[in-house]
Amino acid sequence: MQNRRVLYTVEEAADLLGVSPSTMHRWARAGDLRTVPLNGRLAVPASSFEQLFATPADGAEPGAARPEEDLNEVLVIWNWASSC
Repeated sequence: MQNRRVLYTVEEAADLLGVSPSTMHRWARAGDLRTVPLNGRLAVPASSFEQLFATPADGAEPGAARPEEDLNEVLVIWNWASSC
């Protein structure tokens, strides 16, 4: 039987989501991510991941960027002719 983790450190959760720990702390301060105090540090319950990706109550699309959030952009350019 595989044991499911119920708590993650902020660093572990950030690594799983591909963001920095400071982003996790910012989400926690903003109320977008539920955390619990554990031995003087913050821990992220596994159920918080579901909360983070849930559909917002304001009717916005899931995953839609909020204007106040920093956005990253990735542009991939590939020259097909030079790869032949």
